[in-house]
Amino acid sequence: MNWTIEQVTSFAPDEGTVKRGKSTAKLNKWQVLHQNDRAIWGECKGSGSKPYQTGVDLNGPAFKCSCPVRKPPCKHVIALMLLRVSSENAFTNEVPATWMNEWLVKRDERKVKPQVVAEPEEDAEAKAEAKKAAFLKRVEEMKTGLVEFEIWLKDLIRQGIASIEKESYTFWEDAAARLVDAKAKSASNFIKEIPLLINLTPDWYETVLARLSDLYIITQAIQNIEKLPEPLQYDVLTVAGYTIKKADLLEQDGIKDEWQILGSKKSAGIDPNLEYRKVWLKGTETNRYALLLDYSFQGQGYTEHYAVGTYFQGEMVYFPSNYPQRARVKHRIPETGYLTEFDGDSNFKSFLKSYSLAIASNPWLMDVPCMINEVVPIMREEKLFLLDKNNDLIPVQNTDLTGWKLLALSGGTPVSIFGEWTGNELIPLSAWLNERFVVIN
Repeated sequence: MNWTIEQVTSFAPDEGTVKRGKSTAKLNKWQVLHQNDRAIWGECKGSGSKPYQTGVDLNGPAFKCSCPVRKPPCKHVIALMLLRVSSENAFTNEVPATWMNEWLVKRDERKVKPQVVAEPEEDAEAKAEAKKAAFLKRVEEMKTGLVEFEIWLKDLIRQGIASIEKESYTFWEDAAARLVDAKAKSASNFIKEIPLLINLTPDWYETVLARLSDLYIITQAIQNIEKLPEPLQYDVLTVAGYTIKKADLLEQDGIKDEWQILGSKKSAGIDPNLEYRKVWLKGTETNRYALLLDYSFQGQGYTEHYAVGTYFQGEMVYFPSNYPQRARVKHRIPETGYLTEFDGDSNFKSFLKSYSLAIASNPWLMDVPCMINEVVPIMREEKLFLLDKNNDLIPVQNTDLTGWKLLALSGGTPVSIFGEWTGNELIPLSAWLNERFVVIN
């Protein structure tokens, strides 16, 4: 286990767990600390008579704790991993305790793939026809529902953008509800953002007009969906709200590769009870990026965990798109390794060539992965930039102390950065320094 403190804390479901985990990462609070080639485990003093039994399967990773917290990983798991980072000599090599061994055995049993019984050909054909019919029905429902919304949208534009400044939240909520009724729930988020944008900046009119224009393009694209290439049809339908079921997606053949974990980011959604996580991967052989998007409702955490700076062997299935990016893991070999190099673009102009091709293929892409070698973080007029080898400046989103982290890491010397390019600025997620990844976001 060669994780850094940043990698360990990135597993925590929230900042509160990180804080409590750090306060629990004290040797005098642990009665037992053991390890072997596969796992680490320990027993932590609790409020009761029995200590909490805490374990980490490094092949995953996966977490176990006997404490009552149901928001994994808990503070005890975070503390155990932090102790392994800071006090490796405190862990003795042992055969797993009974409780730990039983858990590892159960995990191994679940990894055994059940034999898949092939469906009769006629059943498979009937199933495929049923799926196609359901898809066409959904498209027709969206078309019908968006006709009414288009009328509302045109009326709004005729009145002028300046007229919307006085509208209440209820006005926009009602409009968003129209899109939900039209089976275009994702597109309704464009509407929900508008009241938050009004008067946010001096040029808010332009931003709001851009959002409304996006909505109009969506309505027109869906009305003429048959004229688009099939992969682009899925891009339009996806941005409107069509989703492919996980089971249907995983029926397809995937791409087998060694998948590098380059960055991870948790964000709050418009729904206050919903958080989502992005994990960016890159295939070593295929050189293809993959985006894993998972959701956590009411802070329940995530079932799969990915340590930035590591890699795993696995099979990835991409969602249909004219520029495939989002994907799901179909199969993952639990053993992981640590990345030993950073293979990014040599300068910002080189990256922009790739970015332009991506946007030309799918104009609905919100974020595109960006890897740049040897850039220097600098501050100019209280704004953060990265300076590349060609002396071109890259604007950086400077939130949550990002700027100070980068400046401290760099110390005025070049570092390599991975992040998301929004079209206007870079959101740094990790940095490559001294032959290791450092989590930034």
